[in-house]
Amino acid sequence: MAATVLAVAATITMSLIGKRGPTLVVENQETGRVYYETDATDGLEITLRWIHSIEHEPWQETYVVEGDHLILTEVAIKSYGAGVDADPGGETTIENGVIYTRGINKRFDDLRWVHSHDTQHTLRVGDHFIDTDSIEHRAFVLLKVKE
Repeated sequence: MAATVLAVAATITMSLIGKRGPTLVVENQETGRVYYETDATDGLEITLRWIHSIEHEPWQETYVVEGDHLILTEVAIKSYGAGVDADPGGETTIENGVIYTRGINKRFDDLRWVHSHDTQHTLRVGDHFIDTDSIEHRAFVLLKVKE
């Protein structure tokens, strides 16, 4: 009897050790290659930045993890034009020539983009900068919280 209880306890312990919480993953949409993976805790901040292909100005979006979703909290751009939401919500200010819209709180299941070395993508997760040079040029990239 004691051996059975011990075996059951060991099995339960081993199954709990192998369990992880939600994970933030940056991967190739076509091949599944994982570029980056980390624990996805609520409030984890993600910043994606690139040079706009038409305007040739920096574009930056900031998100936070909330459960298994991403919440767009802030956008920083130099000018409005095609593709820019005229009223994303939140509060818009202009600071040192940059247009900031904060408090957007728009929910996304994931982020998808075509990665380009020409647009100087940078990706920061928490305090960690992802090596975006390791992402193939023109790769279809997915950033998602996985349970």
